[in-house]
Amino acid sequence: MRLTGRIQAVDTHACGEPGRVIVGGVSDVPGKTMF
Repeated sequence: MRLTGRIQAVDTHACGEPGRVIVGGVSDVPGKTMF
């Protein structure tokens, strides 16, 4: 998948474990999701 433009993300942490959640800027990801 080729990305152009900007990606909107939120950096998070829980119990010392870092994470990054993509909240915008990309099209739908093909395939099954975890939800």
